[in-house]
Amino acid sequence: MLRHLTFAICLRHAARRIACSLAILPFAMLLAVSSAQAADPLARQVLTAICGRESPIHESSGEHQPSCRTCPAFTGFAGSHEDFVLEDIYQGHFTAPKASEALAIFGGCEPHAAGFGGHALFRREKDAWHLVFYASGFRANGCLVYARSQGTSLLVCQRSDMHAGAWEIWFSEAWLEGGELKENSLFSVNGNDGTTPHADRLSSVVSRDFRKSPDDPNLILITLEETPPPSGQTRSHIVHLQFTGDHFQLAPQDVKTVEQLDQRSSGSGH
Repeated sequence: MLRHLTFAICLRHAARRIACSLAILPFAMLLAVSSAQAADPLARQVLTAICGRESPIHESSGEHQPSCRTCPAFTGFAGSHEDFVLEDIYQGHFTAPKASEALAIFGGCEPHAAGFGGHALFRREKDAWHLVFYASGFRANGCLVYARSQGTSLLVCQRSDMHAGAWEIWFSEAWLEGGELKENSLFSVNGNDGTTPHADRLSSVVSRDFRKSPDDPNLILITLEETPPPSGQTRSHIVHLQFTGDHFQLAPQDVKTVEQLDQRSSGSGH
């Protein structure tokens, strides 16, 4: 499995959905794990299904991630000679408890307003993977997969967006409902590189760890590092997301901590 530190440039928006029969910058703030490799049979079948015969499959230079060499017809930059990179694949049961499915995350072939990428659902039928739909947006890397009480799969992800030296990191859950991806934001924090307006009085927060608890499978541990202004001493905050069987929620004991972090990093309480 290829591991690399990235800052994913993603925007929440109304996704464009096409039915069918994180730009990613180096940044040591979010850990994004790419599970897609060209040698992986699932990755190659997924790419073959979405790229089409007219677009060769290759590994992107430097990142060793498989991609289409031409933007598919249903993307924002259809027909452009740009890499459509397969960044992650999450296997699960997204539409029905017994459905064998994979949600794939792609980078490229979409504008910033569409998240610089998109996601696609594939279903395994008769020993082959078939494209169910593609939609722009929700370019989420390093998500965790959980089984809901009714047997379908739920993703829990950390996502981010950066603009003009300021960033937002948000944690959300996502699931498929009625043939569309639904996303529910759990909480968010903010940060800056010191060049933004009011940076001299705002804390800067980054995410250093996002993982399942080794002691409780229904708990996610998140380590947030806060640097107060001006050039204050960095301190860590550990917060928890609790699984209820169908959805996640911020642990009650951490609500005040998150509210204070949001106020200090965004200035919302001033």
